[in-house]
Amino acid sequence: MTPRTALRRLIPSHLQPVSRRAPPPPAAADEGPLPDPYALLVHDPIDLLSSLWRRAFAHPLPAPFPNLSGYASRLDLWLLSYQRACAHATGSFPPRHAVQLPTLHSLLRLRAAALRRHPAFPWGASTHLHIRSPADPPSTVPISRRKLEARLADAPPPFQDRVVQELLLLLLEPVFEPRFSPKSHAFRPGRGPHTAIRSVRSHFAAYLWFISADLTGVVDALSPDTILSCVQKAISDRKVLSLLKSALNAPVRPGSVPPREKELDGLAKKRLKRKVLRKSRKKKVLNENEPKPDPYWLRLFFGFAPEQACHVPNYGHCGILSPLLANVCLNELDWWLEERIHEYFRPSSHDSIWKEVGDEGCHNPAWPEFVPSSGKEKTRKMDYLRFGSHVLIGIRGPREDAVEIRRQLMEFCESTFGLRPENSMVEIEHITRGIEFLDHVITRRVIYPTLRYTASGGNIVSEKGVGTLLSVTASLQRCIRHFRKLELVKGDRDPEPLPCSPMLYSGQAHTNSQMNKFLETMADWYRYADNRKKIVGFCAYVIRSSLAKLYAARYRLKSRAKVYKIASRDLSRPLRESTRNDAPEYSDLLRMGLVDIIEGVQFARMASIPSCDYTPFPRNWVPHHELVLREYIKLQDPKFFCELHKTIKRKEINSPQDDVSRMVWYYKVYGVYDAKRSLQKLNDWKKMLMGSVSMPEDFWFSAPKKGIMVFVLPGEPGLTEVAGVFKIQFHDRQGDFYCWLNTTMMENRVTLNPTDLDDFDKRKLLSPGFQVEVVLVDYDEVSNKESARNDKDDVFSDSEAEDGSFRGRREKVSRNVEGTTNAAKASETRSVQKEASAAASRIEKVSITSEQGTARTPDAAPLKSGVSNKSSSTTAPPPPAAADSRVNEFKAIAADASVFSFGDEDDYESE
Repeated sequence: MTPRTALRRLIPSHLQPVSRRAPPPPAAADEGPLPDPYALLVHDPIDLLSSLWRRAFAHPLPAPFPNLSGYASRLDLWLLSYQRACAHATGSFPPRHAVQLPTLHSLLRLRAAALRRHPAFPWGASTHLHIRSPADPPSTVPISRRKLEARLADAPPPFQDRVVQELLLLLLEPVFEPRFSPKSHAFRPGRGPHTAIRSVRSHFAAYLWFISADLTGVVDALSPDTILSCVQKAISDRKVLSLLKSALNAPVRPGSVPPREKELDGLAKKRLKRKVLRKSRKKKVLNENEPKPDPYWLRLFFGFAPEQACHVPNYGHCGILSPLLANVCLNELDWWLEERIHEYFRPSSHDSIWKEVGDEGCHNPAWPEFVPSSGKEKTRKMDYLRFGSHVLIGIRGPREDAVEIRRQLMEFCESTFGLRPENSMVEIEHITRGIEFLDHVITRRVIYPTLRYTASGGNIVSEKGVGTLLSVTASLQRCIRHFRKLELVKGDRDPEPLPCSPMLYSGQAHTNSQMNKFLETMADWYRYADNRKKIVGFCAYVIRSSLAKLYAARYRLKSRAKVYKIASRDLSRPLRESTRNDAPEYSDLLRMGLVDIIEGVQFARMASIPSCDYTPFPRNWVPHHELVLREYIKLQDPKFFCELHKTIKRKEINSPQDDVSRMVWYYKVYGVYDAKRSLQKLNDWKKMLMGSVSMPEDFWFSAPKKGIMVFVLPGEPGLTEVAGVFKIQFHDRQGDFYCWLNTTMMENRVTLNPTDLDDFDKRKLLSPGFQVEVVLVDYDEVSNKESARNDKDDVFSDSEAEDGSFRGRREKVSRNVEGTTNAAKASETRSVQKEASAAASRIEKVSITSEQGTARTPDAAPLKSGVSNKSSSTTAPPPPAAADSRVNEFKAIAADASVFSFGDEDDYESE
């Protein structure tokens, strides 16, 4: 061996200069022709991951997950990981069909290199990469060895590492999610700071002593062996464990890790501020594949992240896997605390809550924040929650118990993780002092509510009670500190807003829009704080004052008062320089589309700020995706499904499909979701429109394909009584419309135009010339049927209507177009049909002419039809009909004579 060859072997591979010779031959695993990647892309990656989630949640928890290599070898999942890595690098998610063939070949080589156990995958490599980022520009210019070493020393982690990390995250997260404790809220799907705050509000009201533990130092110093030992309890796949072990043990270059922020003195801060301002004033042109930076409002909101949520662990080359691995290790602490909770619980009959052994849930689900006062002897109980590396333990008992639990906690960390937390990081505090957690302060106050209850004998008793109320308020000092960090205020006790200099060169409309998004996000962040109105009002005051100072400097108005005078309190009116008065008015520019609409800054009034959300948080709450997943797994079990089906048949319960069909039907017919609500709605209509008069049955008719429809032909029933106010409603594919009529305030023959019909102008296709004629005629019950048969000359005409024989009283009816026959009594239905037959027998045969759009009676009185160029299946309540006028007592009836036209060339079936 020559000295030159020996020297090359001593130099690390990532520091060796790039040679102009051909690259080294690939490893044995990469030799041979690559398979066709399009033949391997046969599955949907979402379906593959869904099956993995189902298997993980259906798998018994104590046993490790058997096999992950089958999923890791799927090219579909590798392609999905590449797409996610590209979205992080370039800001856009590339479609699956847009990935080129050379990229698929590179993914095949990367898969082979990652799944082989010898040699291990080259984490952090800078040369001989299997795949590159689309944002990396190609470099063909030769450089010197010194420059190459400097570039490699400061090179960021390669793109191929991110692809492998994405794949491992897709595979490991479903396996560990069902094993995690429900009281862990950080770095998990469906959980976050809001769920932790709601859990504190609902379940920590009765605790007196709190242990606040910051285990950041322990989590950051976890050894690879400790992490692997925790992972091996749930995963037994050797290939995945080997890949994870190489990621933890591979050396990390110092330059690839982003440096932490250093504390600067005042002079250094001023110099840095000037440098940042000079850069911000220059317009930056983005490269072709460079992702767009986050908008200003989002960067502003990220500055309000709590300290507990800012810290993200990082282990070796694991990258985005590190938070998941930290949760895996701290899951041991979670289950240890669960055991301590059951061991510590000792109920007391003298306490006001948790008096029995089985009473371990929420003491008062309706008002969980309130705890009645109790004597000296209290129930011993504890609870906890964890957000990342921060643990909050609540204890109802003496302080000595809290000291003992703190000691056991520190000993457990030392024995399990090999590290003992510092004493200053594990503190014991009383509830009256206030415990700060996620930028919220947990405390309590004494209240004296009035308790009302029903005693024996039905007497209502009101008594004054006393108890404590848990208060979760947003920390105003933390909020001011964040604003100071973002240089929007100065001072601490009496903060003074500063101008928002980063938005100096943005327009008024864009600036107000950005700040409105920020204020909406802040209002949602403080959603569960008792002082939500106060803290959001303070944020709105700072933003509004900062923008006013900015506009005063931009438009040379000298003071905020002049800005408020011109632009109003919410800064919604346009501002322009006083030296240019020849500009057109803002309204003219807005109408021409030359300027944007200026949104006013939100929450200018305290009344517009939403109040705190006091919705109780269930004790056994799980995210929605887990709930759906567990229900799906239950239904996939044949035994459970058969038992459920038998129970439904045995108890005569409707199946879910029947219930959904019924809900859809009632919603389509009545506008409500169930039969009870539909009947209640009909009763409300009757009370509102008719008083005590009962409703007759409704009729539902389907229109033919084209032409005219006339109901109540001779010999057919379908008459009903109307009087007072009644409704005619039309159902059409282009849109529903209706009208209200009153028999006491209208003529016997009324022609309705489109202007008389409500919601007719809202139809998708307007129909000019559409007309509907409504005819009201009086009748009475004819005892002699033969005389009614002989009297065949009576027809629907205006002459009969004007005879002067209409002295009867009309009764009221309300029509619903989509309804089936309402629940009417059988006797009433038969009487109505007899009346209809008697009156219809005296009607002359009506001729129907679809071409002319009219229906004529023997006396040539036209019955106008609804005419439209294009319409659809329409149903409506029937117009009225006529009867004999020679009787003494008269009633008004409505004959089922609904006339429509459907003039479209394309025929279709009616609905």
